[in-house]
Order: sequence, then structure tokens, then C-alpha cells
Amino acid sequence: MQRDNNRATQNCHVAKEIKIFILLAIFAALTYANSFSIPFLFDDGHMIEKNFFLASPKHFIKFFQGYVTSYPIAQGMCRPLLMLTFAFNFFLGKLNPVGYHILNLLFHIANGILLYTLIKTIARNTPRTLCAIISLVFLVHPLNTEAVSYISSRSDLISLFFMLAGILFFFKRKPLGLYACYICALLTKETSLIFIPLLIAFMTFVPEFTEMRKDKLWLRESTITLIFITVLYLFYRQVYFGGTPTGHARPFLSNIVIESRVTFFYLQKFFWPTGLNFLHTCPEISQPYQITDFTALLALISIFAVALKLRKTQPLTGLGITIILIALAPKFYAALKVPAAEHHFYTASLGMYIAFLPLLTRFHVKHRRYVLYCFTAIALLLATLTIERNHQLADSRIAWEKGVKEEPLHIGNWINLGVIYKEEGDYAKAQMIFNKALTIKNSDPDWQAGLYYHIAGVYFAQNQFDKTLLFLNKALGANPKPARIFQIYERLGATYKKTKNPKAALQYWQKASNLNPYDDSIYASMAAVLIEEHEPNLALTCINSALELAPEDFYNYFLLGKIREAQGDIPRAKKCYLKSIMLNPTWFYPHYALAVIYYSEHNILAAKEITEALKLEPGFKPAQELKKLLGAH
Repeated sequence: MQRDNNRATQNCHVAKEIKIFILLAIFAALTYANSFSIPFLFDDGHMIEKNFFLASPKHFIKFFQGYVTSYPIAQGMCRPLLMLTFAFNFFLGKLNPVGYHILNLLFHIANGILLYTLIKTIARNTPRTLCAIISLVFLVHPLNTEAVSYISSRSDLISLFFMLAGILFFFKRKPLGLYACYICALLTKETSLIFIPLLIAFMTFVPEFTEMRKDKLWLRESTITLIFITVLYLFYRQVYFGGTPTGHARPFLSNIVIESRVTFFYLQKFFWPTGLNFLHTCPEISQPYQITDFTALLALISIFAVALKLRKTQPLTGLGITIILIALAPKFYAALKVPAAEHHFYTASLGMYIAFLPLLTRFHVKHRRYVLYCFTAIALLLATLTIERNHQLADSRIAWEKGVKEEPLHIGNWINLGVIYKEEGDYAKAQMIFNKALTIKNSDPDWQAGLYYHIAGVYFAQNQFDKTLLFLNKALGANPKPARIFQIYERLGATYKKTKNPKAALQYWQKASNLNPYDDSIYASMAAVLIEEHEPNLALTCINSALELAPEDFYNYFLLGKIREAQGDIPRAKKCYLKSIMLNPTWFYPHYALAVIYYSEHNILAAKEITEALKLEPGFKPAQELKKLLGAH
């Protein structure tokens, strides 16, 4: 009877927690519902949109061999599991961002549930309501918006998911789950190397974990295995990825000083989450150093010392502080191009909730109703801010206008805003914004090269090719990274084509294809020029390369048709034009090309194709002339 009562009580507790998890998921889903309309942003371009490796399983092995993308960015990131999740999304919905956002949100919700479970594990007497409130605040906090809504930040979501699950498996003495989670975390993001330090922190501060020291067999076995996995992973990284990259060219001590300040920036944004933005200004600090430069670093050292002192009196507070410092530690080693990125605080933010857990518990015991009302109001306010932030991200112009307003000294905000106006065709506004960017102090050559490149793009769109070449050469002279050089070569090729210099165009496109052999548009551009230069055999080589990369591209088949026509193979030319029409029925040119062939063959289908061409493009003069000739016959 007693056993039955215990089982019934346990089932009741499980049912209540399932209800809580469902409510947390619903609230998080409602908060992030408007994030599904957010387009691909920032690094999503080279990680997803221009990543040829996502398109076919035969390339997935490359994710384990030193690559995250086919785009020419520097190697070094070891994230094969992350890339496989992107490949999964690509398989289901190609380049529709909705599926990517849904998966991000699911991982975020799972992390909120794991946070709830972790709190119940390390502080068993914490009321269920308080655990739910803390998890809810985590799920809707606007500082986490970037991690959830910026698709490439999925690495933070998944790595935290596996680390939290791994900690729980460690506590429950489940070796297979523990080791599998650690391996998955490492294959998602390099910063998951903090997992072992996190376990040490839990064993140092949490009484329930401290008791595990008595189980020497489990402790010895798990420690040896985790260290072995770490060594194996580092060796694997060294072989395939070239070791752990240090990132941006910034002196080590300068980076430590900068990231110390950034840590307090994150804490400020946690308590007062306004002015959120993709790019935040972080003044570079270099020699000669001033004593005041080390204030933040000394403060962090003091805080860590306080955390150690709290080990006996306030262990959870000490643990929370330690988690924050451990989670941010990789940023002190890797000199990042963007030192202050909001998604970098995603894992560290868990420390904030754990640090305040004892204080919240005491208040909850004494003032349960007021705590419930207060935190419900806070959660609603935070959710409102998150919804507003997602609304901004859904409209790139709003997002970057806010960026230049909040962080006017960061050149990247002005560049990205200018690009928006350039793409909208407002060249005067884009030029004005880029001119403003030219006045901003900047020490990053890649940002500077990007600015020159986009200024050149404005002139290119207005057919001012002399100025286009001037700024493209300035961009090359800024010594940018390979990805930017690829863009510059591509634009130089297009510019020389416009200026009737096919030889130079082909030279630069060849250089571009050497940097990025997976871009089919480069090969197609080369093929188009070679067709004009009456080099069909060379053009065929280029278009075959393009078709190998993009076998369903309508333009590639159109060019292949032009090549076959130049070679005198009219039947195959017609098949290529028909294939192009099938892939894209809204483009007029293959209809016109077919009409020309049919006209030369005295085929009545010429009238049908020319009618369709003019229906799609009424102002196309060659089609109008051909229609007159058909009428004359």
C-alpha cells in the first residue's frame, strides 16, 4: 500500500512538471512567434545561403574534415554537428528561414526545461513555482534573442543543450549519456571545452555533487574518460582543423582587458536589456597600457575570489558567479572580430539565475504571492521587449537604423545600413551613409575593405565604372580576408565585362573561382563571356562546372543551349532551352532563343515562342523585330 501511495505521489509530481514544461513551451513559442519572419542575417550568408556543402550528403564528410562552409572563410571552426542540423533544415525546406527558426526555438525551449531540471537537482527544496518562474525568465529574456533568432547562433543553443544534459547525466551516474553529450557538445562548438571546468565547479560548490567524491570509482572512471575524449578531440582538431584559432589579430593582454570590460557590459544588459544590437562598439586597448585599463580585470579577479569564499556559506551564489566566468573564459583566449556579441552571454546567463537562486528562494518563502506577481510582470515585460527585438530583426532596415542610433561609432552598423539602401536602389542615400562610415575610426582592415567594396557597388549600379575600379582596388589594398577578396574579384570581373574588357574579366573570375571553386555563378559568368568571344569549347568546360554545382539552375541550361547552338548542335540546344523554361517559366530569353531557331527552320512554333517572350518582356526590342518578320511571312 505504501509503495502504491509513493508511486501515485511520484506520478502526480511528474504530471505537474509536464504541465509546467508545456506552459513554458507555449509561452516561449508565443514570445518568439514573430521571429519566424526574420530573414537570414549576417554570418547566415556564408554558413547557410552560400554554403554549397549543405545541398548534398556527399559533401557532409567535409564538415568533419576542417570545413564549415564552401564559402572561402578561414578554416578553424570545428562544428560538424551544427552543420548537419543546417543540412537537415536545408533538406526539409531549402532556404526557407522558417524551419531554421523553429529548430532554434525548440533547442531554446529544451534548454529552459533543462534549466528547470538542473535547479531541482542542485537545490531540491526549491519550490516548483520558483523553478518555473526562473526558467520562464530565461526563455523570454531579450538578451537571449540574438542566440535564438540569429540562426547561425544555433551553436550556442545546441552546445548548452548537450552540456546541461551532460551535467545531469553526470549527477545520475549515466556514463553513456555523459560521454555522448560531451562529444556532441564538442562537435557543435569549440567552447564546449568548458564542460569539464563546469563539472569541477558543480562538484566544488554543490553539496549533492560534492557527495559524489565519495564514489571514487565513478569519479575516476568519468574523469579519465572525459580527459581522454578531450585529448582525442584536440588531436582531431589539430589534424583536420589546424588547432584552436585565436581569432582576430589582437594582442593577448589587450584582448583580456577588453573582454573584462565586455563581461560587465553583458551584466549591464542582463539587468537593463535595452539598446540591444548586433554590433557594439568596443574601443581597442593596446600598449602603452594605463592603470585604469585593468580596473575591470581586477574587479573580475576579486569577484572570483569572493565566489570561492562563498563556497561554504552561499554555495549556489558562488557557483553562479563561477559559471559566468567559466562560460566567458574562451572569449579571453580567442580575440574575436566582434568582442561584444549578445549571443556570447547565452551560456553564461545561466550563472545569473543560479547565483540569485538563494535570495529568490528566501523571498519566495516569505512573500510567495508577491514574488509570483512581481516575476510574472517582469516576464511579461521581458517578453514584450523580446517581441519588439524580433520585430526589428524581421526588417533589416529597422534593425540597422537602430544599430546606427544605438552604436554610431561602429563602422559595421553604417555599412550594413548602406547596403540595405543600395539593394533598394536608393543610391544617393546609400552613398551618404557610406560617406559617413568613411569618417569613423576603424582599425579592422576587413571592415574597411568591405566599406570600399560596397561603395564600389553603388558606382557599379550607376554604371560609373572608373570609380567602381578605384574603390575595388582600394578594397584590395586594405588587405582583407579571403572571403572579401573573393567578392572583390567577382565584382572586378563584372566591371571589366561591362567595360568591354573580356580578358581582364576572365582573369579576375578565374582568381575568384580559385578562392571559391563552389560558386556556380562564377563559372556561368565566365561561360557567358566565352560565348561572346566565340570560344564555345572553353565555355562548355565552364558551364559543365556550373551545372555540376547547380544542376537545377535555369540560367546554366540557357547558357548550355547557347553553347550547343554555337557548336551547331541545334537539337541539343533546343532541349537545353526547353529545360531552362521548365526550371523558370517566367524568364523570357529562352523563349526568344527558341523562336529564333524555329524561325530559321520555318517552324510554326516560332510564333508561339515569340508571343510568350513578349508576354513576359513586352519591351524586348529583338523580340519585337522578330515578330514583325514573322508577320511579314
